[in-house]
Amino acid sequence: MNRAERTAFLRSDEDDPDYLRDKPMGRCPWCDRRLIMQASYLGTVQTCDCCNSTNWNPWQSELDNRARYQEERVAAAKIEEKSP
Repeated sequence: MNRAERTAFLRSDEDDPDYLRDKPMGRCPWCDRRLIMQASYLGTVQTCDCCNSTNWNPWQSELDNRARYQEERVAAAKIEEKSP
């Protein structure tokens, strides 16, 4: 039995969803593409050149963007939960 199997009973996806579990740092959580470092007049920013780049805000930190992704997913789950 591996570590994940031993602790599987401790968490439930329904009770505590972690939408960033399979989204590694350095990648866009929306499209899973690698983030690109670009120079701007304010310094170096991380950007995502994905097809839906309106999600990623290059002026926020990677952690802020990931937190916003998590909030959007939780809000969407709450809407799905309320619908019959």
